[in-house]
Amino acid sequence: MSGMGADTGYGVIGGSLVLLGLGMGTTMAPATESIMSALPLAHAGVGSAMNDTVRMVGGTLGVAILGSLLSSRYGADMEGAVAGLPDPARTAAEGSIGGASAVAERIGGQAGATLNGVAETAYTSAMGTTLIVAAGVALAGAVVALAVLPGRERERSEKAAFVTEAAHA
Repeated sequence: MSGMGADTGYGVIGGSLVLLGLGMGTTMAPATESIMSALPLAHAGVGSAMNDTVRMVGGTLGVAILGSLLSSRYGADMEGAVAGLPDPARTAAEGSIGGASAVAERIGGQAGATLNGVAETAYTSAMGTTLIVAAGVALAGAVVALAVLPGRERERSEKAAFVTEAAHA
C-alpha cells in the first residue's frame, strides 16, 4: 500500500486491506496460543489478561506513534504550499487533509485546486512512509518471534494431569 497515490482505485486498496486482514487473522490466534501454552494451567487467567493488555497497549502505542509520524510528515510536506495563507487557514491546511480540502474549497479556482492536489500528494506520501515504517516494525517483530519462540507446543505434565482429572470427573 505504500506505493499508492490519490488516484489509486478502490479495488487495489480493498484487495490490500483484505490481504492485511488475512495476515492479522492468521497470526493472532497462533500468537495467543504460543503465549498461553507457555504458561502453567493455574496461571491461564492471568496469562490471558496480560496477553489482552499487551495487545491493547501495543495497538494504542502503534496508532499513536504511526499517527504522529503521518501527521508530522504531512505537515512538513505542506509547509511550502501554505506559506502565503493567513494563520488560521495555514494551520488548518497543515493539520489534516480535511482541513486542506476545506481551505482549498474556500479559496476556490486554480489556487484551491492546486492546494488540494498538493494536500493529496502530501498525504499519500506521508502515508507511504508511515506504512513502510509499520512494515519494517512488523518484519522486525517476525524475526524476533522466529528467533525466540519455540517451534512446537511443549507438552506438560499439567496438561496430561488436567485431561486425566477431567476424564475421571
